[in-house]
Amino acid sequence: MDPITKISEPGIGLPENLVPPTDENRDYLIPAEIATACRTDHMTVLRWLNMGITARDANGRRTRVRLEGVKIGGRWKIPVAKFEAFVRATSGMAFPTAEKEPRESEAQRKVRVAKCLERLAAQGMLS
Repeated sequence: MDPITKISEPGIGLPENLVPPTDENRDYLIPAEIATACRTDHMTVLRWLNMGITARDANGRRTRVRLEGVKIGGRWKIPVAKFEAFVRATSGMAFPTAEKEPRESEAQRKVRVAKCLERLAAQGMLS
C-alpha cells in the first residue's frame, strides 16, 4: 500500500481533502503537491520548509513548527510522515482539547470569600 493511500484511510492520518495527489508509488512529496493539497502557493510551502509557522503547543504556548524535508539536488523532498506531523502540529489535531473545569457556583464563591475575610480579620488586616 502506498503512503498516500495509507494516510487517507478513514481514521488514519490526514483528512481526505489534505491528501496530496501523486501518480507514483513513493514515500515523499514535493512542495507543489503539498501546495495543491493545502490550496496554497508553492512559495508558502517553501517558507514552511525554511522558516516554519507559529503554532500553539499542548500547553497553549506559541512555538515555531517547521515542515521537515530534505533538499536533494536543489529540490525539496518531504517525507509523507513529516507532512502529516506538520499538519497535525499546526492544525491542533495533535493535541486533545483540554476539558474545562466547571465554573464556581455563586454559593461556592460566597463561602470562599467568607473564608478569605475571616483570615484577613484574624490577621488584623480588616478594621
